[in-house]
Amino acid sequence: MILLYHLARWEKGEYVHVEVRESQLTGVSSLVPERSLGENYKVLVAVIEEYEALLKESKPDNLFGLLEDLKRHFPNHPKIVFSLSCAILELFCKKVGLELEEMFRTHSSIEPKEVIRETRSDLVFVEPEALGHVLEVMGIISLLKNTGKDVAVVKRTYPDPTTNVVLNFLSKIAGNFCRDDWR
Repeated sequence: MILLYHLARWEKGEYVHVEVRESQLTGVSSLVPERSLGENYKVLVAVIEEYEALLKESKPDNLFGLLEDLKRHFPNHPKIVFSLSCAILELFCKKVGLELEEMFRTHSSIEPKEVIRETRSDLVFVEPEALGHVLEVMGIISLLKNTGKDVAVVKRTYPDPTTNVVLNFLSKIAGNFCRDDWR
């Protein structure tokens, strides 16, 4: 796989556009720096460069192992692991002939409820970007729900459709979501 990235702009500011490629197929995601955490695009790019060698030796067929390898080698960068996992999942879907939405389709027709974070202390709020790869976030949401907790996904809008599809799915399995802005 080839990892490509570049600085881009959208209405909320700068972000790092991320692409993972194999042959003619591409998975896309993005990294939005959070100024309140001291992040900027230079910091994110420096960390992404560390992932390049690991991705170069991998294939999306090794999806589960690759996501664990990313997490193990770079445990202090869950936001980047989350972003790369979104792009790798999209690439994997394209490789097997699925749309990303198809991979995440459930039989539930129940739409997640939007909640206001400040008014719901009874919920466990899950921030996917703070946890790591998408499949791990799914597992954490399932574990919380199976132990009787009410869960809400903290959902931000991204400049790419892939990450937004993933966040919509995570919100659906959680049952609730709250909107959050980039700080």
